[in-house]
Amino acid sequence: MNWRFVFLRLAGKLAPSTTLFEVQEESRRFYRAITHFEDLGRRKREVILRDYLKVVFVRHPLVRLLSAYRMLADGNTVLANLFKMLKTQNGGTVSLKSFVGFIIKSYDPSKGVLTREKRLGDDHWAEYFQLCDPCSVQYDIIGHLEEKEDASNFLKLISANFTFPSLESVNDTAARHRVHGDTAQKMEESYAEIEEADLRRLLEVFRTDAQLFGYDLTKMD
Repeated sequence: MNWRFVFLRLAGKLAPSTTLFEVQEESRRFYRAITHFEDLGRRKREVILRDYLKVVFVRHPLVRLLSAYRMLADGNTVLANLFKMLKTQNGGTVSLKSFVGFIIKSYDPSKGVLTREKRLGDDHWAEYFQLCDPCSVQYDIIGHLEEKEDASNFLKLISANFTFPSLESVNDTAARHRVHGDTAQKMEESYAEIEEADLRRLLEVFRTDAQLFGYDLTKMD
């Protein structure tokens, strides 16, 4: 949500007085206000890939997965289809263990990718190499969401006249979807319920992302 706010500010589609909370409250309306790369014509896309500054910000795969689970457990409407499916399959409960099991079953080892099912909201956990195509797009900047300086330095680089919105500016529900503070401890506690064999399989799912974007999956901070 923070980055959606940034994109809208950079595009001049938000009044200076508009807050991150307001963007969150009317998420769908503001989402439609963003121009998406895939919606552009072929020539425009070619110009962007050739001439524009290309930036991607990524997040530790296991932190991102836990954030997606928290959205799921909180009843986020985007993940309603998956919540209903997992609830039916697991006796009326949706645990992190059942979510991890779903992720593992979605993995195709012969292709080394997760099977995409957009109806289930998989943009929230699909591998970055599927979503951002780093083998085809020559990104000029790769930032880590965990590193606050990365976002701040990017905004300074492009001479943005505002700062990156802080976690304190979102409401309690949105804050629960984020894993911050003592990240390593939160990850250790959350994934403790996952059996070792399943955890190894989960790490294999996100091994390529970790290698491409500089993450150590044995460390969760």
